Amino acid sequence: MGLDVVLYDKNKKVIGLFEISEDLHKALFQNNNWRSYLYLRKVSDYYTSDVRYSKKEIAILSQDLERMKIFVPSEFHSGMDKLIQFISNSLGESIRIAGD
Repeated sequence: MGLDVVLYDKNKKVIGLFEISEDLHKALFQNNNWRSYLYLRKVSDYYTSDVRYSKKEIAILSQDLERMKIFVPSEFHSGMDKLIQFISNSLGESIRIAGD
């Protein structure tokens, strides 16, 4: 089971759901480079993650993910791109990332 990413609109209505697979999570956090990215490190603990991000924070998280690509095996880049595209939805006002 992965981490659930729930996208909310300005009325706090759920407008989308995305799952960060356990394999993608491991790939993101397999080395210590993630520690430099303040918004990404909030979801570093796979089992206790429960984080909310505002629209402004989503933009920074997207940048963190984009910058992390160079440290992640290329087979995970597509999944990272899909995650970035999902959280960057123009209708999204906030997201919550949490384990099951």
